[in-house]
Amino acid sequence: MATLTLLILLPLISHSLELAVHFAAGTPNLARSMISSVIFTEIAVLFNLYAMRRGALVVGENATSMSSDLRRIPALIGGFLLSGPIALARMAKRREQI
Repeated sequence: MATLTLLILLPLISHSLELAVHFAAGTPNLARSMISSVIFTEIAVLFNLYAMRRGALVVGENATSMSSDLRRIPALIGGFLLSGPIALARMAKRREQI
């Protein structure tokens, strides 16, 4: 439920406000800029979920220091970028086995 809220409800609310402000200001290419903004938000949310599920960027009892988390960011970005192709390869392998 938290993942759905982060991926749908939060961006819907924030981008609705953003749309209203840009519409009132007469922003040119409004549709293109809103689509870009939504895509960027979804990627950022997915990266944060990816990092948090690996113990980075969290607070509480099992949290590590901010400097430790920041040192892990390059590896987390690499893993995040590779997670899509890895998932596709696993799906293709499963289909071959069927």
